[in-house]
Amino acid sequence: MPPRPPAPAVRGRRCRCRCSAFTLIELLAVVSIVGLLVGLLLPVLAAARIAANHVVYLSAARQLCSGYTAYHADHGGDLLLGYTPPAIGGVPVTVRDAISGQTFGYPVSDRYPWRLSPWVGDVWPLLHLHAEDPQRPAAGDAPPVAQAKAYRLSVGPAFGLNSVYLGGHAGPFYRGFSAPGNRPTRNAHVAFRAAEVRDAAAQVVFAESRLRNAGSAADPDAGLHFVSPPRANGRRWVAAGGGFEIASGLVTGLPLGRHGPAAATAFFDGHAASRTPEQLADMRGWAPRATDADWDFRSP
Repeated sequence: MPPRPPAPAVRGRRCRCRCSAFTLIELLAVVSIVGLLVGLLLPVLAAARIAANHVVYLSAARQLCSGYTAYHADHGGDLLLGYTPPAIGGVPVTVRDAISGQTFGYPVSDRYPWRLSPWVGDVWPLLHLHAEDPQRPAAGDAPPVAQAKAYRLSVGPAFGLNSVYLGGHAGPFYRGFSAPGNRPTRNAHVAFRAAEVRDAAAQVVFAESRLRNAGSAADPDAGLHFVSPPRANGRRWVAAGGGFEIASGLVTGLPLGRHGPAAATAFFDGHAASRTPEQLADMRGWAPRATDADWDFRSP
């Protein structure tokens, strides 16, 4: 049977193809949904970044406290001296840098960082998380150059020591050393030995410290080598609205977080935790001899 011939072409017939495409309304709807999702996601990402940065500070606080513990374990229970005068009992307070081989006295040795450094390893990145790590003294540096570098390293650490109540404080409006000879004030508000700490899990040792009351030109992230408790021979700060109201006109290192409202805080038993201003307002976390939340001492 012969094949069937093809159907004759129909003159004038057109092949119509329907092409699918977004309408303007559909496109605007998609753009709106994407914008909404991005708006919801950005705060979550920002919060995650803040939390991650805060964890870094918590880890640094924990490492500092480990060095603090190693120090008093190696010194028969004597705590790391806090903010010291140039000499104690007539003996100059000095520190030695193992890298440059040089010895430094005041004003390098009066802050805690150089005295703690041999027990922490590389302590400087931990203390300068908030700023560029300054240059360190080198073996070939002339003494004045090494002194200047050592001083820069000791100034403005990210964490302040609770030197008012642990180790002693010779700075403004506090007393940890008394005349004659700037000797430690025994049987006073300061703990100089580990055995004097009653509640190790609650005792604040280090906390993020931010410099305040230093003038409008001061870096808002600048640190200070000591951290101010709420009370020390008078009211120093008050927790209010998730922040601080400063009650002292002098330069103060506030326990204020750099990544969120809570400060990374290290405790005497070695653990680190986040603490808000309200949580840090209880004096029983600061002074080993405190008997209530509003406890204070008075200088004679």
